[in-house]
Amino acid sequence: MAELLAPAGNMEALKAAIACGCDAVYLGMQKFGARAYSENFTNESLAEAVAYAHLRNVKVYVTVNTIVFEQELPAVYAQLDYLNSLGVDAVIVQDLAALRYVAEHFEDMEAHCSTQMGIDDVEGARLAKELGAKRVVVAREASIDTVRAIQQQAQIPVEVFIHGALCVSYSGNCIMSGMTGNRSGNRGRCIGSCRKLYSIFDADSNTLLGKSYILSTKDLNTIEHIGELQDIDSLKIEGRMKEPVYVANVVSRYRDALDHAGAADDALLLNRTFNRSFTRGYLFGEDRKDITNINKPNHNGYFIGTIAGKRKGMYELRLCETLNQNDVISIRRQNKCPQEANHQSSNQQSDDINLSVARLYDAEGKLINSASSCCFIKLREKLCIGDSVYKTKDRAFEKSLAARLSEPYRRFPLNFAVYAYPGAPLVVDAESEGMSCSYTSPEVLSEALKQPSTLEAVTKQLARLNDTLFSLGSVDYLDHNAFIPSKMLNTARKELVEALYAEKLARKPRRVRTSYRAYTDEQAGSQTCQYTAEHAHSTAQKQAGALCFPTKPAYLTAAVIDAKQYAACKAEGIETVYYQNIVPRNSNVYDKREGELLIGGLGGIEFYRNSNPFVSDYSLNVVNATSCFELHKLGAKRVTLSYEMNQQQIKDLIDAYRARFGGSPALEMIVYGRAPLLVTKYCPLKKLELCGTCKTQHYVIQDDFGSFPLLSHENCDTTVLNGRVLNLLDEMPHLDGIEAFRLNFTLESAAEIRSIIQQAKAALEGTQTSATFNPKTDTRGYFHTEIL
Repeated sequence: MAELLAPAGNMEALKAAIACGCDAVYLGMQKFGARAYSENFTNESLAEAVAYAHLRNVKVYVTVNTIVFEQELPAVYAQLDYLNSLGVDAVIVQDLAALRYVAEHFEDMEAHCSTQMGIDDVEGARLAKELGAKRVVVAREASIDTVRAIQQQAQIPVEVFIHGALCVSYSGNCIMSGMTGNRSGNRGRCIGSCRKLYSIFDADSNTLLGKSYILSTKDLNTIEHIGELQDIDSLKIEGRMKEPVYVANVVSRYRDALDHAGAADDALLLNRTFNRSFTRGYLFGEDRKDITNINKPNHNGYFIGTIAGKRKGMYELRLCETLNQNDVISIRRQNKCPQEANHQSSNQQSDDINLSVARLYDAEGKLINSASSCCFIKLREKLCIGDSVYKTKDRAFEKSLAARLSEPYRRFPLNFAVYAYPGAPLVVDAESEGMSCSYTSPEVLSEALKQPSTLEAVTKQLARLNDTLFSLGSVDYLDHNAFIPSKMLNTARKELVEALYAEKLARKPRRVRTSYRAYTDEQAGSQTCQYTAEHAHSTAQKQAGALCFPTKPAYLTAAVIDAKQYAACKAEGIETVYYQNIVPRNSNVYDKREGELLIGGLGGIEFYRNSNPFVSDYSLNVVNATSCFELHKLGAKRVTLSYEMNQQQIKDLIDAYRARFGGSPALEMIVYGRAPLLVTKYCPLKKLELCGTCKTQHYVIQDDFGSFPLLSHENCDTTVLNGRVLNLLDEMPHLDGIEAFRLNFTLESAAEIRSIIQQAKAALEGTQTSATFNPKTDTRGYFHTEIL
């Protein structure tokens, strides 16, 4: 049966997940995890968590799934060393440097490829396996058929998200939070740009089409498809930012469903805790326009009734679900209310009324504790007949969940053999799960003067296991006319339980490879990165001749989206122009190509690396020398750096590459263009019933930060572009070690392209007479700042 994998943002959530029947938990530490705003775990609390889980036969996976800058590598390696020393079962990684370190150093702690790596096809999974991954967390955009194909053809275990929040962007391919708020999703600090309110404009006519949460996805819910999921290796619930009660509810429902023990209303109970309304996701064929809830970006609750009228200063609620005192409700007003002339609403979200129901009344105005069909409440706000009432916190339901947490999900039978002879010590042997240990009392036993200790009396004392992980199995005992004091049996039971705990934890292997040398705290705090895998280091040196590239004058490349732009670039003498030779990340369409390619994902690299020269694109999120080296080993002619780097971090990467691998890397850097803030399979235009108009019209979304053009693609994917243009043309002369500077054209006309290329050439040659940067329209991105 599939593994049920639960989130744990803190110790309380971990205990809730385990009590409700998960097979494994995933969690993060204070650094390098993709949920930096969760409570997370310290070294000490993680050690406690690992022991707690392993004693209950629950695996622990730790997220180390951010991008890792060069100066952070020693700290990441030290953290990975510590995780292995604890016996952590696996780490979930995004950065190729972290993946390589785990694969090269540890025998038992596995590397699982995070969904941030964007693996959504057989080819990408095959390459991940070759790089040392033991599992891939498949991108949320993959279908169930693709997931099965990865399992069968790539022959690697797969993990899929089955419930919880969805990113609107292809995971790992969103830089919107960083570009607009300086907090990177690839660093675990996403500000939730997709949950914001946006105005949507027809850019050609500047016509406002509406205002909504156009990028806010619904929550994933696949419980009705559980039968189709049971042969998947691991089923993952999202929610490391959620409360323990949420974790308990969701784990309980899916555990019961997997065990065929669920009640008919189990699926309905999932909306009793946090949800943004539900979708079955791309996993089960959701239409790409229906993946979002554009009316409300936060907790939706569940519908319990409507406002039916008003009398004696109270509003009447007609209920279809029970409402109890102290529940929390949200009243959603209608956009137009004929009963109240002064009530007009253009923004449903701001007009929601949220309140804890401190007092409930019946029709006679008497206080009541609960109502199932009709009740009355007092409010100062004006409501209208027909306004909807949703329950967002169900106190009785949460109390029932708490009761479930008081009893362990599983106990392990503990068998005893008791040897009691007068004049000899008490000896008790214990056995459970293939482990055994023995207790010998320091005192000798006396002969019974009246009544010897019976099997019933011995069993009664040994059965007192309620505060342990064990349940009583068998008790073997022969009466030899000895008297065994209850205190002696209690001491034997407690010491045997502790001994079994210690043996169980010690059984978890945490081996390292023979060439491994651990990072010390001093090394972890140093400012230079030293590679610690000796055999890997020597391999790198042997290959350095082929992977360290000769220094040559920097040159320009360009990327375009149409034939006119391509022609304009060629007319200006740009030799390398990426147009029809682009293989974007998450494209999944691989056919025979000629010549050099620009490849954005691992699947494309796997498919083309033996047939075409290629350049790896920005979407592989390269921010350190080791990741760069790994891509060069796979055949990358040049490696495009991430957008999320500053000038010093670029220098650190180049210096580290030269020091570690004996030569220079071949790098490409994007220095001009509207940055692709996010790329999504969702189509906002289809959501607005504007499908097909992208071929003739242009659209932008706008918030307080600025405007963001929408760029639609032939496969109906959408890119949200930055309204401000990244312009680092003036910085090019100060960037040593970059082979190619790329100009990324999207909305520019042919005339604009020619002008920009001429400016770029002048800047590169040092002949420009004035700065090209315009502070009103341009941005330097992170070049002079450090992203959080």
